[in-house]
Amino acid sequence: MYKTKKIILCFALCVLIFSLCACGDKSSDNAAIYGETIAGLEDNELFAIVDTNASSPVLLVTSQVYDDGLGNQAALNCEVYYLVNKEVKNIGTIESMGTAYPIAYDETGIYAASGHDMQRFEIEESGALKLAEGIFEQFDDSGNATYTMDKGDETKVITEEEYYAVFEKYNDATIVSFSYGASDTGNASVVTNKELEASQGSITEDINVPEIVQQIASEFASKKTEAGQYSDWRIGLLELAYTYEDLNGKTFEVYQMDYECKSDNPPKVTLAGGMTMDENGWVRPEYANSTFLIFVRQGNELFYATTLVENDCAPGDDIFTNDLQIALEK
Repeated sequence: MYKTKKIILCFALCVLIFSLCACGDKSSDNAAIYGETIAGLEDNELFAIVDTNASSPVLLVTSQVYDDGLGNQAALNCEVYYLVNKEVKNIGTIESMGTAYPIAYDETGIYAASGHDMQRFEIEESGALKLAEGIFEQFDDSGNATYTMDKGDETKVITEEEYYAVFEKYNDATIVSFSYGASDTGNASVVTNKELEASQGSITEDINVPEIVQQIASEFASKKTEAGQYSDWRIGLLELAYTYEDLNGKTFEVYQMDYECKSDNPPKVTLAGGMTMDENGWVRPEYANSTFLIFVRQGNELFYATTLVENDCAPGDDIFTNDLQIALEK
């Protein structure tokens, strides 16, 4: 099945290069620059071509994607390729932490983030990838937060307000959507492997939570299989972890979830950002027990609100609560 996909991909690239070079637009430049590199990608690798601060388009490549709920095949890490001295080179890696913070970009650079930091990367005229701006939130033993910014060779302390103002650059950036196929923009027209179909998945029998919680959890796990990297999923933990009786005037219930996805080709799996894999190819996409489904309670009914991935704090903690409030504001 992977051979079939590679043939389709190569055919699509040939058609792309032939047709777009005849058009003479910017997309033909993309094809001319990166066509050979894209054709040489591995079977499990996806790509996107984006415009940033650099003078030429930038090629991003990843082997792990997920549906971000907005129609994007998003990623937490990617390799960056750029034309340097008339040769396409791998100039570095960019990595985010947690599915709430996919790789993003705008006209000033490429972004990575987590619940407590954000970095913006630029490509210099030399073709080097550099950290242009980074902000960080750190807590002492008493729970007091300190905010710092790295910019150029300078590190300085900033206020909480300044931290969130800079973080808005990431929130306003465009999420990178990766694909197997090729189009005139370089990051659309997905070539789907029809032989890969997601199974129904499973939830362990001793789970006892409301039906709506099971439904949202199943949808969340199932989305991991849509890009073709995984063929099955299973949920081993799903339980009420905490209740906010009065948060912004509402009652929120936090359900903790742990799940795994089945890879049919374990050697092709790239483990990053807390991921683990057992000997049977079952992959835990995030840190164990780090996925939290948030629901707002209205009377006897629950309504899904948002999802958090947190591995360094727990519901009720100041850090978790702060991250939850930020997520609810989006």
